[in-house]
Parts: sequence; C-alpha cells; structure tokens
Amino acid sequence: MGTHLTHWGAFEAESDGKSLRSVKPWSGDPDPRDILDNVASAQHHPTRVLRPAVRSGWLEHGPGSGSGRGSEPFVEVSWERAIELVSAELSRVYAEYGPMAVYGCSYGWASAGRFHHTQSQIHRFLNSLGGYVAGVTDYSYGASGVLLPHVIAPPVEIMAKATSWDVVSQNTELFVAFGGLSEKNSGVGPRRNWSARRSQRN
Repeated sequence: MGTHLTHWGAFEAESDGKSLRSVKPWSGDPDPRDILDNVASAQHHPTRVLRPAVRSGWLEHGPGSGSGRGSEPFVEVSWERAIELVSAELSRVYAEYGPMAVYGCSYGWASAGRFHHTQSQIHRFLNSLGGYVAGVTDYSYGASGVLLPHVIAPPVEIMAKATSWDVVSQNTELFVAFGGLSEKNSGVGPRRNWSARRSQRN
C-alpha cells in the first residue's frame, strides 16, 4: 500500500503486485471525495483505450475520408504503425498547408506532472516542426478567462481568494450558478494548491 496525490485528493492504493485493485482516501483527509473511487476502476474499465487505434475509413482511404466520422469503428494498430501514420500525416500537412493548419492545443489533463504535461510536450514537439496554431484559456474557464481580468481580476487571483463553501453556506440564502455547478467539479483542485489547502485546514 502506498500514499499518492491526485487532483482529487490524496489516497492510499492497494495492489496485487500486477495492477491497481482499489483505493481509499488518505486517513488524514477530513473531506475526501467520492470521485477517488474512479482511480482504481478506470484502470480496468472496458472503455479504456489500451493501444493506438485508427478510424477504419481513414485507415483504409487516408486523409479526406471523413464521411464515416462518428459512426465507423476504430481499428487497433501497433505503436510502430501509429507512429508511421502520424509522421506521414504531419509531414503532409506541414508541406501542403504550413503550421497555420496545425492546431496544437491538447487540453492537458493526461498528467499533473510538469515534465509529462501534455500541452508542454506537444507544444515543444510541434515547435520543432515549424510551429502551430495555439489557443487561449480552456473549456473549464471558457470566456471568463478573457473577461474577468477586465472586470474583476485574473481567474487565478480570484480562485486563490475565493470564499470557502462553509462561509457561503452560512451566509447565503440564494446561490446562482451560471452553467451549472457539478459536485464532482468542486472536488477537483490543481496539485500546486494542495499544500495551501492543507495549511488552511491545519
């Protein structure tokens, strides 16, 4: 058993030596999140992508065969074949259309670590090929990432000084949320804020 940190809090993992079997919240967490249960179940879920896969129409007919998108099955291929296909397509797009045709903004939730951070790696990679089209903010903050600095303050500053749920519940009669307020979202926090949250609790 080992203790680990995630965006959803700390947990203790149990393994049979081959795979992760179960997790339970860290014993010192005063408010653990139920979403931690997914850490173990996701490892063996039938919808988990186990190896590279390519849409059958694209694999058979190549670029431009988009009519079956959303309805065609995906065909698993080897890593070698996947690298060959991606390399050829990147070479084709850069040669025919240039970096303006390459959108390089993977959202980046694949890893909380900085070296393995998806956006950092794909940006570095695509820059080495000649550049790419970038994006601003993300779908979590949406337009607020652009608007809030002009209206109140940057989102990061607002989040750092946000009113706690305890204070909100004790002093609020009507709470209005635009776009919904999923309970699971309130259980997610960037890893860099873990030490700050722990200090506040202590």
